[in-house]
Amino acid sequence: MTEHTPGPWTHALNASGSMLGVRGRWDAPSSTGIICYMTNPVPGNHEGKANARLIALAPELLAALKEYDEFSKANDDWRDGGDDVPGFVVKARAAIAKARGE
Repeated sequence: MTEHTPGPWTHALNASGSMLGVRGRWDAPSSTGIICYMTNPVPGNHEGKANARLIALAPELLAALKEYDEFSKANDDWRDGGDDVPGFVVKARAAIAKARGE
């Protein structure tokens, strides 16, 4: 798996206000820190801002899912992935795998 730009990520308008951007840490190796831009933000476009917030939260969400998965493997009967694994555990593990490119 290729590692993502380390968190925390933040979101903000650029200086001209023409793009809403998501940045990672500027000190990341071989990284400009830019994750993505959403061009031409429209005043009052709450969806674009919500998308930027969600994208910026991705590293924290992934870390929380990984921590949950480790906890669930150590403290319950869901280690083996059998038929009795609750749907929310299956979804959490699938999201971790997607984030890892698996």
